[in-house]
Amino acid sequence: MVNITEKIKEIEEEMKRTQKNKATEYHLGLLKGKLARLRAQLLEPGPGAGGGPGAGFDVSKSGDARISLVGFPSVGKSTFLSKVTKTKSEVASYAFTTLTAIPGVLEYGGAEIQLLDLPGIIEGASEGKGRGRQVISAAKTSDMILMILDATKRAEQRALLEAELEAVGIRLNREPPNIYLKPKKAGGVKITFQATPKKLDEKMVFNILRDYKLLNCEVLIRDDQATVDDLIDVIMKDHRKYIKCLYVYNKIDSVSLDFLDKLAREPHTVVMSCELDLGIQDVVDRCWKELALIRIYTKRKGVEPDFSEALIVRSNSTIEDVCDRIHRTLKDTFKYALVWGGSPSQEAQNIESLTTLAIHICKESLTCLYPLAINFLGPLTPTLERMSYSQELNEARRFPIAEELHKSLIAYLTANDLADTAAALREELQLDEHALNIETLRKYESLLPKKWTSVVRLQRKIMELEAREAALKAKLENLTPASSLRQTDDPTSWLPGAVPRHTLESHRTTINCLAFHPIFSSVATGSDDCTIKIWDWDVGELERTIKGHTRPVLGVDYGGPRGNVLLASCSSDLTIKLWDPSNDYQNIRTLQGHDHSVSAVCFIPSGGSPGNLLVSASRDKTLKIWDANTGFCMMTLQGHAEWVRDVAPSYDGRFLLSAGDDMTARLWDISGPRPETRLTLIGHEHFIGCCALAPPSSYQYLAKLAGLKKPPPSTSSAEFMATGSRDKTIKLWDSRGNCLITLRGHDNWVTAVAFHPGGKFLLSVSDDKTLRCWDLSQEGKCVKVLGDSHERFISCLKWAPGIKKDVPTSSENGGNGAAGGTTNDTQVRRVIATGGVDCKLRVFAG
Repeated sequence: MVNITEKIKEIEEEMKRTQKNKATEYHLGLLKGKLARLRAQLLEPGPGAGGGPGAGFDVSKSGDARISLVGFPSVGKSTFLSKVTKTKSEVASYAFTTLTAIPGVLEYGGAEIQLLDLPGIIEGASEGKGRGRQVISAAKTSDMILMILDATKRAEQRALLEAELEAVGIRLNREPPNIYLKPKKAGGVKITFQATPKKLDEKMVFNILRDYKLLNCEVLIRDDQATVDDLIDVIMKDHRKYIKCLYVYNKIDSVSLDFLDKLAREPHTVVMSCELDLGIQDVVDRCWKELALIRIYTKRKGVEPDFSEALIVRSNSTIEDVCDRIHRTLKDTFKYALVWGGSPSQEAQNIESLTTLAIHICKESLTCLYPLAINFLGPLTPTLERMSYSQELNEARRFPIAEELHKSLIAYLTANDLADTAAALREELQLDEHALNIETLRKYESLLPKKWTSVVRLQRKIMELEAREAALKAKLENLTPASSLRQTDDPTSWLPGAVPRHTLESHRTTINCLAFHPIFSSVATGSDDCTIKIWDWDVGELERTIKGHTRPVLGVDYGGPRGNVLLASCSSDLTIKLWDPSNDYQNIRTLQGHDHSVSAVCFIPSGGSPGNLLVSASRDKTLKIWDANTGFCMMTLQGHAEWVRDVAPSYDGRFLLSAGDDMTARLWDISGPRPETRLTLIGHEHFIGCCALAPPSSYQYLAKLAGLKKPPPSTSSAEFMATGSRDKTIKLWDSRGNCLITLRGHDNWVTAVAFHPGGKFLLSVSDDKTLRCWDLSQEGKCVKVLGDSHERFISCLKWAPGIKKDVPTSSENGGNGAAGGTTNDTQVRRVIATGGVDCKLRVFAG
């Protein structure tokens, strides 16, 4: 231990002596790596050094979350613990009153939160001074840290504590670096930069990896602000802990009001005075908000719900976690769940996968006053549903209003340990003491808060009704003769109305994809039920059902030379199948080569060449280009670091745009013998699920957003593009990789985007069950919203391709994925279709 401490001091002294410049950055990077390793050894020595938390620190983790109180001696940690819990921790005016970890339980919002009062930290704790190793080891097990500080010494105390925690690998209020590191058994070191770092280069990364004896690995750096410290954190991820931290300043009664106001406005900061009992409840409330715990209530069918006890889960919990909390065998036979939350009028959301985030479906339950409820369909029979608002009202109407209010007041006071106040009120109201027994008090203690929040619920209902009224007015305007006449006269400005022409039902589960026939009034849909269905969108009839895939169908597309149009489909069964519409949709070829689910497939316009190519995107992180005539894989495109979700070809077949779970979109140039990545688009904060290349007809509008004096020529392709993400946004990009604008308005994942053939609009659909129309001539303003166009999530959107007239064109084959422009030789079809989780295909036509 002494030798390690001496080595740490030697390295720190050398780093102080070394000037920071370009010539010494490699040397400093290696020193930082050695320093990180030595500090990890110092904090967590090997078996022979007597590892473990130590006597008095081995406190078992209990409750729904753990919060550690960290600070210098005599700053009020023990006083705070005693005031918010029933734990009696020794309190005195001298330092080192607390010598071991003292646990306490904070009950808040139905949750039990364990508070851990740790001994005071002194300078040098990261090196083991003052039992620092044991204190910091206990802090690392926490879900959150409360750094208790003396308001009169805030600057020096906070800086020293942050330095001690940073030295041992605790990262406060930070996210893990956006760097991917995967060790391999052989193959050497492969370093990829998605964005060129300003403070790292390939040589430096290689030297640090070599110093850590990582001679065979794959490194992907996505952040242009990545540093040496970030790379070391990723390498030593087992010794790093990213924890939320609240800076709690005590003794605010000893500072001026101006200083206090400035202090309270700092991020992640709360102020209090334990001596005067000021702000303590604010600290507790802020802890609950930062922990982001969610209450879930369950109920068996036919039985009144019990809101007295809740399941407490984290905001990033999955349905699988909730299943484990109910019963360990539930997840093995899980089918699906219905989730409610936010307000009595919110519709249930269907969750069909154990990996789906329950909290993504009901995020507003974090702050709403109405409980979250889950209905599982599994081995426990249909269970767990919400208590309706009308049931609450019917229950309340059984008693006279005045008597009900009096009982509620007394029950509320009694439940909050205000027995003397409750007794005085009972005497003043002359209520019989025997009439308010324990059972009655329990019955009424929650009624007053419900009445208090009823105004909020009613206000939400009013807002929902106002929004529906506005939608009905818009619908009425779309049905007027004048509006219909305008749409007929100008097809390039046509937008779908609120009422679909047809709602087609036959699939048994989610519709994942759809594609229009380039000539006939046929539309194909692929579903989780492993089938493809062919519909006549003009008359609204099902023509046939195609069976062949053994897993969910994830993508479909029509394409190929005129007179020989084929239908391509891809599936989670790792295959791509080609079907011949001219021969009763017989399966003529099956393409195999992907190592995981194939998520998208598109025909590539040939640009006049005799080839018949198609491209596929897969969860195996690759794109493959196939010859549809022979079934051979022509080439494999590698570059994405995660699942490739979508791909779209340009109208001339020279470029491909792909997007995926690595939060990037890539533009590929496939016109040469060796395809290459022309562009990498970085900016989204979540998975990118869809993408589209803009048609030349939109260049005049997008050029203005890009600040160009004149639009690019219509003969050029891949000048502008759009991406939609699970971060609820749509981004428009130019051919240099610049984000022109971010479109915000959706309240959930964006699942599909499509450019209007006229070029003026962009359409999008989302898991928020809306279809939105964005006007590119008005800087992307949302000019139309079709709310509740589906009963559940909308998963796909396509615009019927225009019918080409009998004149020569530069592109003789192309699928639904090709972004073609409206020209004089193309007749625009005012038809779009959407499919969703409600198993319905909706066709909008003008």
